[in-house]
Amino acid sequence: MSYYLTLLECGSIQSYIFASNRLREAVGGSYIVKQATEQWLSRHLQEWLSTRFNKDLTARVEVDNWKTTQPSQILEPNGQELQAELLFSGGGNAAILFRDKDRAKDFVSYYSSLLIKEAPALVLLAAVCEVSAGLKLALETAEKELYELKEQGWNGFVRPGLSITRSCATTGQPAAGQRRHPEPEWLSAGSIRRYKEASHSEANLKEAFAKLLEDKYQFPLDLDELGGREGENHLAVVHIDGNRIGEQLRQVRQSASDDQNLVVELRNFSKLIREVSQEALEATLEDLVRALPALEKKGLQLAKVRDKKTGKPTGKHYFPLRPLIYGGDDLTFVCEGRIGLTLAACYLSHFNQLKNGRFSACAGIAIARTHFPLTRAYQLSEKLCSNAKKASRQSGEEKSSWLDFQILLGGLTGTLEQLRHDTSKLYRRPWRVEPSTRKDEQSWSRFREAIAIFQNSERWSRSQVKDLRVALAAGPDATGRFLEQSTLRGRELPEWPGIQKNGWSGSKTPFYDPIEALDFYLTL
Repeated sequence: MSYYLTLLECGSIQSYIFASNRLREAVGGSYIVKQATEQWLSRHLQEWLSTRFNKDLTARVEVDNWKTTQPSQILEPNGQELQAELLFSGGGNAAILFRDKDRAKDFVSYYSSLLIKEAPALVLLAAVCEVSAGLKLALETAEKELYELKEQGWNGFVRPGLSITRSCATTGQPAAGQRRHPEPEWLSAGSIRRYKEASHSEANLKEAFAKLLEDKYQFPLDLDELGGREGENHLAVVHIDGNRIGEQLRQVRQSASDDQNLVVELRNFSKLIREVSQEALEATLEDLVRALPALEKKGLQLAKVRDKKTGKPTGKHYFPLRPLIYGGDDLTFVCEGRIGLTLAACYLSHFNQLKNGRFSACAGIAIARTHFPLTRAYQLSEKLCSNAKKASRQSGEEKSSWLDFQILLGGLTGTLEQLRHDTSKLYRRPWRVEPSTRKDEQSWSRFREAIAIFQNSERWSRSQVKDLRVALAAGPDATGRFLEQSTLRGRELPEWPGIQKNGWSGSKTPFYDPIEALDFYLTL
């Protein structure tokens, strides 16, 4: 018996989520992508069945087993009544197995039409492939078709406006309606929907982390609600991605003995990834909740939640972190600027240590003023994460976790290479977070020790640390002369393996990074 595999993929996910620079829209966009390949997809697959098979009372679809490690039901000999089964779902992707090619194409048309209304501007790509030589080959063929669709430019197309159309206040796309609160503004159809779904995302997130938040905290929907310090607020955009997840998936596929074994093993792997990422995120948020009283004493000011009608404080505070993309091997969150580095390292440690250390990940952290373009900060965090992953591969340590960061002062723009053009020799980053037992010159624990000394040591005043930064920027010789004078006054650099007396190791120095991060680092 033939089956037909249908792969669905939301195209240009990041561009859709970060279409504007408003946190509320990003929250709504992320929620829509998740719904489009999970709850909405399941619901509409069932509705499609009822409209197409209304006279066949035995016909049904299976939409829940993908969350388990159970075998496929449609592939079983007694699964004749099943017309379709959702095999895998999540992360903007889904795989459905149909009995009939025409019905597979019919559902793609049916669901695409619905998404145009429910999620304007979201691109849905689809590939339908016959499972004639096994599910493994069908998956490869369908993935190749999706790749070709992207290459042909179907990954995302924005229809431009005319000279007589209004422009959306947040995306610049043609406006489709007006949002009246808090102030009237014209928005595109996609923006209107993202705003609407942000409130649903809020309820979903609150339910998922209710025990952590208790009745004290509420997740923010505006960047100004992340908190900060008197007169100067910064945010950190943190992007984290699992290492070699695609490689492990390929190994799972190659080792599968038959179609049922492939389904079971892929479901088991997906479930494992969801569990690890969820547990690591929960553990990180728990660490932050416990540390908040101490962080407030260090100057972290939490924004107050106010009643929408009266404007009076409700007694709650906004949590200084907001998850945007989570649930799979990648995670993106925004937080108050001074806790981005420590939270990223915290998550990497938890992720690395769960499930007997089977998985590792890398992180990119972009730190900027609160009103720096969110889209740009996210793009930079992705590039920084790629840098960290490159360092992980080059290290030769299969399970190592690294992080890279960039602090954007003022209105600096450009690529990461352009931002670092004049200062790349001063940076030791990326830094290795795990394994934490190795304390060599690129160890994150060394970074933390150095920043603690520069922040709290009685021997190093803030002005002296700034003078050291100037000396480091001038090169090894200038640093050596500065340190000779400092040593006479009882000031010495933190101990560091492989570092000469002038604070350098060849053309690199490990001290510029912690000094630059001095004002943007609070430990938990």
